[in-house]
Amino acid sequence: MKKFFESTFFISLCHPFSSKNRKEKRKEIGKRREAIKQKIFLENSQLIFQKLSSAIQSFNGPIKVWLEFGTLLGCYRDGDVIAHDNDIDFGIEDSIYVNKFINHLANNGFNLVKYFIIRSRSDKDLDNFISEYTISYKDLVNIDFFVFRKVGNKKYSYHFDTGNEGWGGRLIVNCIEMANFNLKECCFKGEKFYIPDNTEEHLASIYGNDFMTPKIYSYCDRDKDLEYVINDAYALVCVNKI
Repeated sequence: MKKFFESTFFISLCHPFSSKNRKEKRKEIGKRREAIKQKIFLENSQLIFQKLSSAIQSFNGPIKVWLEFGTLLGCYRDGDVIAHDNDIDFGIEDSIYVNKFINHLANNGFNLVKYFIIRSRSDKDLDNFISEYTISYKDLVNIDFFVFRKVGNKKYSYHFDTGNEGWGGRLIVNCIEMANFNLKECCFKGEKFYIPDNTEEHLASIYGNDFMTPKIYSYCDRDKDLEYVINDAYALVCVNKI
């Protein structure tokens, strides 16, 4: 019933003649949902990091997995998860073991929610590349695994924006190029994980040189100066129907 009162249909009924009021109502509902997600995340993050560390350590295969993006930033800058965050980010290096690892997580209490696959006419190595998996733990918190491609002395990660009208659900593909790195062990939330051995340089290549200054971050409104669009490619999101 609550979802009905937050639906586009109900909002339109309440504000049939004012697009401004409808927009403000959607914004209000969005903020309320984010606050609930953040509360659930903070209440369950300790348990989920324990489960993740255990699952990663028990995987029988040469896989490279590390704290990444907002989770890495919180670890390095704050020594904890960022207070306004509501999900967990990991990097994972592309290899033949990635899919096996995701299946391993599914057998250890996690659920695959969705994944992103890139299509490219000009780059056969990028075509059909699954660049991101989203999993969840008991539908409480989403964990994103970003699959990094290593080419020479560089690593590449891929991120997506909604396509323009007429794209039919296809997503714009953005790329972040960063220097290659090795991994080093760290303790985070009382558990064993890995982080890039050049964490400061790595975070600066993603968030800019002022990454140590806390800011309110929004993915949709993020600074894209350090990203570039791959013009001859698009991505599709594939939802796992359990």
